[in-house]
Amino acid sequence: MKLENIMFKLLLLLKYLFVFRTLVRENRSLMKNQVITFCTCIVLTLSMLNSQSAFSQINYTCRTDEIQEKLLKANPGLRNTLKNHEKLLQNIIQNSKSSFRKQPVVYTIPIVVHVVYNNATENISNSVVQDAIDGLNDRFNGTISGLGVDAEIQFCLASRDPNGNATNGITRTSTSHGPFYYSGSYEDIYYTSLGGKDIWDRSQYYNIWVTDLVGAAGWAYYPWSAPVDEDGSVMDYQYFTYNSFVTTQEVGHGFGLHHTFEGDGSDSYCPANSDCTSDGDKCCDTPPHKMNDCGSTNPCSGAGDWDNSRYNYLSYCWPINSTGRFTQDQKDRMQAQLQVSPRNDLLTSLGCIAPSGPCSLIVSIDGCGSGYTQTYTGGGSGEWNNSFCGFSTPGDESLYSFVAPTTGTYNIEVTSASGYVDYGWQSSNCGETGWNCISNINSTGTYGSMSWTVGTTYYILLDDENSTSGTHQFYIDCSANPPGYCSGNGVYRHAQFARSWAGGSQSKYQ
Repeated sequence: MKLENIMFKLLLLLKYLFVFRTLVRENRSLMKNQVITFCTCIVLTLSMLNSQSAFSQINYTCRTDEIQEKLLKANPGLRNTLKNHEKLLQNIIQNSKSSFRKQPVVYTIPIVVHVVYNNATENISNSVVQDAIDGLNDRFNGTISGLGVDAEIQFCLASRDPNGNATNGITRTSTSHGPFYYSGSYEDIYYTSLGGKDIWDRSQYYNIWVTDLVGAAGWAYYPWSAPVDEDGSVMDYQYFTYNSFVTTQEVGHGFGLHHTFEGDGSDSYCPANSDCTSDGDKCCDTPPHKMNDCGSTNPCSGAGDWDNSRYNYLSYCWPINSTGRFTQDQKDRMQAQLQVSPRNDLLTSLGCIAPSGPCSLIVSIDGCGSGYTQTYTGGGSGEWNNSFCGFSTPGDESLYSFVAPTTGTYNIEVTSASGYVDYGWQSSNCGETGWNCISNINSTGTYGSMSWTVGTTYYILLDDENSTSGTHQFYIDCSANPPGYCSGNGVYRHAQFARSWAGGSQSKYQ
């Protein structure tokens, strides 16, 4: 909403209040219907100030273009790189356009989400992360609105980490950094040593960092100028949801799309349009416009389908779920981007393919207490023998996963034990190495006393010290944690916690 419109409506509201005050002073016995009339005028004016139509502005700022300009100023040689990259893209688009449109191929891109948090609110749950990726996919395939085109690009949370181990595609980093300011050292988010999180290999994963941002809702690096250690999208955690299209816009930038108002001089003038393949957003089916032109007509051009720009995911007109879209030329541009470096490497990544072996058969433990007792049956030969508790473990392995409902101390309560079984744990990833020994156990009792962090996925390994048949039963005891997370018998109130997370995550960024 432009500043002059806001000022006009505020002045109009003040005028109503002044007139009403004057009438009250002159005639304190105003008729009831007169009072209602003036109150109605005030309410309507307030509604004008606060309304959010299908293409109205909200408090959201994408900083992709500003970061691009910083890079170009610091590295003037990047302009030639950009020109050469663009020339290559246009050649691919023009020479392959028919194949793009006649031979649909759905590309699947592995994503890793790095949650960098300073408090529990910023440490969004696994379900919120998955919902955000589902929303990204539903916008890229066009199912949310049924408008535009299917970009035929989908995204999966990685199931294999850079070391070949099983993962849920989510890393979690507790930081004392505080908010990451766009106007400050925003690069800190990319480096563990600076309070952020190091990138996963960009040739194998598209990286998304989710944290608390100040001065931006998100940004992304364009593929042709991205630093190797910083390539990906950065999102404010409040906008990383199913119903927010912000992630779609940032990932669109990451795959080569510009804003539909590219070249408008920050809303100062209409973008050039003498050659739609090289001017503006370089897509011929998105009419050029100024950033804040979102009305029923396009002041910059009467040509083309205006809805393709004002309802576009790369506009600032904030399309709602029923109107948002990508266009055919945007699809062609993203698909062409996947044919050249650095995005082409993602097409051969194994990130979406879960590793075989014990980590491919993980049992989820959904809560604490005896109500979630697990049974392990040993015997036979296992695939691992890594002696993480100091003893050989040639027998069968069983793996379990558990998401800590709160930060605190957790124990393993063994209620039945036959034969020596080594218990171990590790966080975030599952693999043959890296296990912390809980104990080698052949009797019932309480073991472990692990300090675990809310929202983090922990893996628990049971590995038999021999190949003879034996049985263990155990559950996770969370009774040492604060009241409210466990009931009297130590059972975690999973459903209530999940509902509180899901409800809280949608409050600011619908």
